Amino acid sequence: MKNLYLTLLFVTLLISGCSKSDSNPNPSSFTANDITVICSNNNQVFQTDILNNASNIKYYNLTETLGINTNYDFLTTNSSLITFFKRIPNGFSTYQKNIINSKTYVADFSCTIDTDEYANFPNNSQEKILEFTTKPNGNYTFIFIRTFDQKTGNCSLTTLNSGLIQYSKSTFVVGETIYVTYRNEQDKYEIDKVNLTTGQLENQLIFDVGFRATIANNQLYVFLFDNNFKIYNTTNFNLISSSTFGVNSLPLTPGFFETSIKGNEMVIDLPYPQPNTILSRPTTIDLTSENKVKDCDFGLINQKLAEQFKTSISFTKYAIDFDKNLIVVGFENPVDNTNGVVYTNFNADILKVVQLDYKPIQIIIR
Repeated sequence: MKNLYLTLLFVTLLISGCSKSDSNPNPSSFTANDITVICSNNNQVFQTDILNNASNIKYYNLTETLGINTNYDFLTTNSSLITFFKRIPNGFSTYQKNIINSKTYVADFSCTIDTDEYANFPNNSQEKILEFTTKPNGNYTFIFIRTFDQKTGNCSLTTLNSGLIQYSKSTFVVGETIYVTYRNEQDKYEIDKVNLTTGQLENQLIFDVGFRATIANNQLYVFLFDNNFKIYNTTNFNLISSSTFGVNSLPLTPGFFETSIKGNEMVIDLPYPQPNTILSRPTTIDLTSENKVKDCDFGLINQKLAEQFKTSISFTKYAIDFDKNLIVVGFENPVDNTNGVVYTNFNADILKVVQLDYKPIQIIIR
């Protein structure tokens, strides 16, 4: 009987150990994704490539190669492009680098705008540079998208409805399509789908109340402030489903937000109660029940790093690959010049730590 008990105990521990290994990978066997980190130091901007399981770290001084420093006004990134924008009189200059082939592009906006037109904010797709411009129209403004095609050198103009638009969270780019939200002159809340290749406004949705929205898996998710929740097909804006969802579960500003969605599970950025040295952390919620599913303990990660470096640290930016249960977090301590990134997951495991020369301000998982 004693031998049987020991055998059962051993099997139970073995199964438990295997299960734990599946959810908490062994850091020694972890292979780090290639990433690019945008860093800053002494008013200079650096591209830092961390490649080949972090065995190869390369620094590129973007202030020298592009002529941009930390006083830029806007920054957009995707898996291959870094694009900085700097405001100039009635427009923006573009400073862009392809992190895959190292091709650069630096120029003032090449399309002419009217004398009574104001360049509100810029954006870009993979092939085009955009300026959202406005003209006075009573209490509202006429809204335009001026597009410069980097391949052909052509300019185009797309006219949206009259209304009020703000840069913060007002656009979402997917390929060569841009989704734009604003409050129109009927005091309705609008989402426009614009094909940047043709310059045509293809689809439009209008709501009576404001919302928070995102796009994932070819679907548009709209969380309305009246707690209605709607999912649309991005191809034709046909309604897929309609339900309820407590919008207060989403600690985000109105407009668009970026996320990842698997099944009914969605990643959100959840703030810590303030004051706190950590502002927020990634969490996932169930879109049906609104319950939290995963909640990464950034406080625990902070504690582990502080113990490793024998100094306090603070977090800067993080990026997520939800499919791989991977979170990459930038950290710094300016007092003793401790900078770097930590590869972790929703279990707050320290998978790999890479020290860097400069402060991380943006992270791209390649």
